[in-house]
Amino acid sequence: VGMAARIAQSLGIVDETIHGKKSEHPLLGTIVKEGPDEFEFINNINTNDYWILNEHQTKKGEFIIPGTGYLELALASLKNGDTNSSYEIKDTFFFKPIMLTAEEEKEVKVKLSKENEGYEFVIMSRVLSSHTDWDENVRGSISQLTKSVKNKSDLSSILQRCTAKQNVKDNSIDHKHMNFGPRWKNLEELYFGKNEAVAKISLPQEFNSDLSSFKIHPALLDTATGCAQALAGFDLDKEFYLPFSYSKII
Repeated sequence: VGMAARIAQSLGIVDETIHGKKSEHPLLGTIVKEGPDEFEFINNINTNDYWILNEHQTKKGEFIIPGTGYLELALASLKNGDTNSSYEIKDTFFFKPIMLTAEEEKEVKVKLSKENEGYEFVIMSRVLSSHTDWDENVRGSISQLTKSVKNKSDLSSILQRCTAKQNVKDNSIDHKHMNFGPRWKNLEELYFGKNEAVAKISLPQEFNSDLSSFKIHPALLDTATGCAQALAGFDLDKEFYLPFSYSKII
């Protein structure tokens, strides 16, 4: 029976989420393969049950996982309950966003494969029960840090250089192409300098319970990476900026 089930899963005849144990992280779903050199998680996501979708909607009505959400998926898949270690995510490339309509449901697979001192991660998706090939959405590398991080930014010096206070409306980025939910109302202050900026960002208090599960909170990091796009020359009224890659995040 076990061999027949694995063959059926590989052919896409049955869903891969039938067997496995529940992950501790709300985005990962079911652990269908567990190490030591390979891990796989599969989850079914929809816009009703997942704020990472229903609070991140385009003006055209499509719900999209923010790029920062994939970093959280990668980190959570390797940590899987570990609360003490620090990690480095690098060489992350975004190929195709996971996007849903209000009526859709999709399977999302996170796969970790041993690579040198860390793991390569691949995040894939497909329409639920479609049994079609998986779309590859994101690929990168993640590893545990073995020494402390040096050369941290000097925040006080940055604050002294960034003195041009920007208007912040409704604690959120004024985005012409997106509708953000309440977790994205986290931008308190924003200051510009010459080719740099500094922002004060804080999750609304009613969502503090998120922080017990989300170590790279997608809404906070999305605001951090998006609030100063004007410095890069983007016209936010006309252009829709999406990152193609992240070199390194610690």
